Amino acid sequence: MPHLQELQRLLKPYFKLSSARLECLCHMILGLLLVNNVNLNKLAKSFCSQTLTASSYKRMQRFLKELDFCFSWLWLLIQNCLDLKDNLHLALDRTHWQFGKLNINILTLAVCYRGVAIPFFWMMLKKKGNSGWQERFEVLKRLLLIIPKERIAAILGDREFIGKEWLSALLESGVTFVMRTRENICMANAKGLMLPAKTLFRGIKIGKSVVLPKKRKIMGCELYVVVTRLPTNELLILLTNKEPGLALDRYRLRWEIESLFSALKMRGFNFENTHLVHEERISNLLFVMAIALLMGIRQGEFLEAEKPSKIKKHGYAAEAIFKRGLEYLGKLIATIYINVNALCQAVYRILVPPSLTHTTMGGVL
Repeated sequence: MPHLQELQRLLKPYFKLSSARLECLCHMILGLLLVNNVNLNKLAKSFCSQTLTASSYKRMQRFLKELDFCFSWLWLLIQNCLDLKDNLHLALDRTHWQFGKLNINILTLAVCYRGVAIPFFWMMLKKKGNSGWQERFEVLKRLLLIIPKERIAAILGDREFIGKEWLSALLESGVTFVMRTRENICMANAKGLMLPAKTLFRGIKIGKSVVLPKKRKIMGCELYVVVTRLPTNELLILLTNKEPGLALDRYRLRWEIESLFSALKMRGFNFENTHLVHEERISNLLFVMAIALLMGIRQGEFLEAEKPSKIKKHGYAAEAIFKRGLEYLGKLIATIYINVNALCQAVYRILVPPSLTHTTMGGVL
């Protein structure tokens, strides 16, 4: 199983795991790339070993129960594989679904990258509905332990992420942010009178944008306001603390976290098919998925560089980078007996930092 050994060798410097747990992790990553499903019964059948399927299933159960990982491990892997520089755009959002009476609610922070965001920090919310400012503050605090604020171009958030305490925490942190807000939010007009935003900007035509040159008072905070009217006639109202002229372009990148959730679910790994009910185990499963997602995106980049996708009339590529990479790796794994060398080369190319791809590291080149 040279492909499994190569994957273990390349991941070992990042993760402080025992040999047995690292091997199980690699089995699960390769299984996800092959079957595109988090269901443990399906993953157990994909293990490249002579172990009984029932034994592989129990092994994964123990792994997800006992794994104790650090988000900094995952960020280092993402950082090195993609060779990320500064000006990082980070999207904050939630994904939520129900399994029976259980609400699975995950607050996720991801780095925007070429059409799909990559998760590197998340929090299991022990409730149904929106996150509270205390939970967001914890995410912000943990973020700044992983990434220096000087590297962050902006944190992007939808209408859920509005509130006096949260906006105040963002301002105090010094991190640039762009948050969408509701039309009924009250803000000061040029004379300091507090009015609903939909009243202040009722004259804006569809397709037109307004960038207020001076900060306005909103929820006790002084913020720049940027507004445009969407084709649906709805107002898109953005609040930011710096560089208001860039707010609209920055906020467009927020859609990449929606692409992430789609890739984790129906268009990728069918996350909602998990029958896990313990939050820690669901979080550990997401850790495995994040690595598989990264590998699919990285492989897709190589394929895109070699043969760019056709661009459709709507301006988007016919096939997403992640989808191309996922299908390519899945095909290699499915035909392992004739493509084992190609798979080893792909794994090496994906996980070795770009600055070292021309240097022999004791593996396959």
